[in-house]
Amino acid sequence: MNDRNLDYRRFTVPKVPEADAVYSGMPEQHESVDEFRRLFAPNELAELHVSDAVQWGIERKVSPHSHFYDVMVLQFGPEEKPTLAELAKEEGQTLFRLVGDIASDIHEQKDVGMTMVDWNVTPEEYDRKAPQNIKRLHVHVTGITDQELEKMETIPFDATARKTMRDPFNELMGDIIKDAVLPRMAYTEKFFAPGTEAVEGDQFPIGFSVELKGGIEVLKDPEFYAAMRDFHERYEGEYDTFAKCFLSDEEDENGRPKLLPREDIRANVEDYIATRNLDDAHNALLRKFAERVKHAEEVEPDKWAIKGVGYSAAIFSKGNKWYFAVSPRIFNGLGGLEVLGIKLERPSDGSPLQPEDLAKREAYQRGLAEKLMAQYGEQMQSGPALLNP
Repeated sequence: MNDRNLDYRRFTVPKVPEADAVYSGMPEQHESVDEFRRLFAPNELAELHVSDAVQWGIERKVSPHSHFYDVMVLQFGPEEKPTLAELAKEEGQTLFRLVGDIASDIHEQKDVGMTMVDWNVTPEEYDRKAPQNIKRLHVHVTGITDQELEKMETIPFDATARKTMRDPFNELMGDIIKDAVLPRMAYTEKFFAPGTEAVEGDQFPIGFSVELKGGIEVLKDPEFYAAMRDFHERYEGEYDTFAKCFLSDEEDENGRPKLLPREDIRANVEDYIATRNLDDAHNALLRKFAERVKHAEEVEPDKWAIKGVGYSAAIFSKGNKWYFAVSPRIFNGLGGLEVLGIKLERPSDGSPLQPEDLAKREAYQRGLAEKLMAQYGEQMQSGPALLNP
């Protein structure tokens, strides 16, 4: 396998034609169940029925991340479930088992040099670009080939990269995950190896990372969902504590949270610092922000903080090891792949792929869906994209 990606600098992936996926509509249209199905069902390869509330659809991607090995597992059902916390136990366990099966199959392909599972969480943010515009939990599973890795354009991790890729609070919240969340999480000793970050020093991935014991197969362990749900709930609690330093319970006419009085913010920040073992740089950042933070109506929308808790999570291969990484989001709207510093070039008009490449992509997706239907039996049904390629 090609380890050219070990730097985890930003790179671009060659474009994939949009013509192989059918889609139209804006994120706000997804709130209607009928409209959601109308928009997303045409790309559904197969659907796994778990409960009356949740069916997991295996989707071919509208904006693929790689040429050949790239699908999305998307929550279908009568209501939106934007995070792991809204899932029943069986629904969550089945999600990670299914994702684990897909990721294992992709990782076993001879030409795959890197495999990644990622999902994004911004359940309350609707007004600005956020990592999760569709307020239904969905997980991306991507395999990037050795040939794609060879062709990637790398950009040095410099001041420009830091400005465009990093939220100012990313490192702070990453340290809080390491110090206050991971040690208290369910099944930490079973699934994670604390102190084993994916990279050392000022590089990607950004935020927090830790080695995953047992590799990609642990996703199929029934207890792994409990670990991921516990992570979400504990991190959300840490975020709420952080946010209460600055925000009141009131909202402005646009639904954005209102700031507390400046003197209250200053006092809250000092209390927060006193209860955390933060370094001087983090303390200085908090005090600086306490003096400069403004109400939403005083700044342009692209300067707004994301409303509510937000983060991007990823499980990815690096050589013969696997890592769990989280990039907390306070301000920016970057997605899951940016956890690794990956910047993608989305599909546009025209196709760089030859007919034989398109045929390979279609054949893999069809073969994967058929393999999964045989594995899951009557619980999984074929979707429109498989019946009508």
